[in-house]
Formats: sequence, C-alpha cells, structure tokens
Amino acid sequence: MSIHRSLITPTSNPLLEQALRDKLQRRADVAGGLGELEPLAVRLGLIQNTLKPRFRAPQLLLFAADHGLAVDGVGAGERQTTQALVHSLLASQLPVSAFATLQGLELTVVDCGIAEPMAPHPKLLARKIAHGTRNARVSAAMSLDQAQAAIRAGMEIADALEGNAVACAGIGVGSHESAALVLARLTDTPVRDLIISGPQMPTDDIAHLQVVMQGAGAGIATPPIRSKCSPPSAASNSR
Repeated sequence: MSIHRSLITPTSNPLLEQALRDKLQRRADVAGGLGELEPLAVRLGLIQNTLKPRFRAPQLLLFAADHGLAVDGVGAGERQTTQALVHSLLASQLPVSAFATLQGLELTVVDCGIAEPMAPHPKLLARKIAHGTRNARVSAAMSLDQAQAAIRAGMEIADALEGNAVACAGIGVGSHESAALVLARLTDTPVRDLIISGPQMPTDDIAHLQVVMQGAGAGIATPPIRSKCSPPSAASNSR
C-alpha cells in the first residue's frame, strides 16, 4: 500500500445520502423525527454503505491518562485521582459503566498514561506510553515518538476488537482541558466552549484555568471560558 493512501474509506455518496434523508423524512411523517440523531443516522448509513445501518457488538473504549496541565492546578479540583477513577470504572461504580450496560456496549479501559501503576484486570488494557504527559504550558506534552506510538496502539486495539462500531472517550485529571487544546490546534480555532466537569466551578478557578490555557495554547487565542454542564462526549466511528 502506498504511504500516501488514506486508511479511511471515503463515505461520500450523494445518491445514498439523499435516500437516507428521504427515509428519515418518511419515518418522521409517521412516528416523529429523531432530532439531533438524524445527522448521525445519515452518517452511519454512509459509513456502512446501506439504507439499514446496524450495530454489531458495539464497543466503548475509555483511554485513561494523567495530563501534565494538572501541574498548574488544572483539574486539581476533581475528587478522585485518575487511578481511583479507573478502579471505580472497572468495578462498575461510575455512570458510564451503567450507560454501557444499558446500551449494550462492551466497555474496555485502556491505560495509556496513568501516572501510578495499575494491577492487571480483565477489562484493562496496558498500553502505557508514559507515566502521564508533560505540562503543555512549559513544553510539548508528548514527543513525536510518543504520539506515533499512541496512534499505533489505538489502531491495534481497534483492529482487535469485535463488532463494527467503536466509541472512544478519554478520562483522567486534566483530560477535558487537554482535549480542548488538541481540538483547537486541529481545527485552527480558539477554545471557545471548554467543557468543565460540573457547573459549580468557582469564578477564581475559572480565571486560573483561563491563564493556564492561554499559556499552554502556544498562540491560540482563548476567549473567556464559561462553565457549563455537558454530558461526556465520545467520538464514534463505524468499523
């Protein structure tokens, strides 16, 4: 395979897309619309190249790691360490565990950078790239070799999973803020709506977080951050 060939199969199909939208409209006329789920339904149909997309043995992957931004106090207000959060996950004591069970998702946790050592567990994959990342405000959070190793590990895990759909999310102290920086860099846009865990973050903490994010953004303009309550997000890909 050429190194310039994409590993992602193109999903553009105007005829199928229109057929999917027509099918959703007919359903809406009878039983009501699906709201924000309709664009997702269209995308799934395009990915699976069918008018009847189906999930087969869907998987939920949670990548757990500690983030160097926490050195500056970002995420320090969280009640549990990343290690403790993972222990709770593996014991099915967090809401996401109940969500996975209710939705028929097979839950797997990946240790890709937890600072503390983790004992073996059937649902814990050991893929530690490092014992946490560096502080992005001071230097690059990861080296190029580490980033490439992380991508390879993710691809290998996805290839080995059963089913045709995988949802991915991250967990760990500082994970929301680090994800916001990555998205800002990838999309070349300011960090406008940073998701913070909970709506009761004190004003002083928000101001401190603003200073840290501006320093870590390496030139990315960061408008005032507002705290808001939002459910955990996961990027879903059909396989």
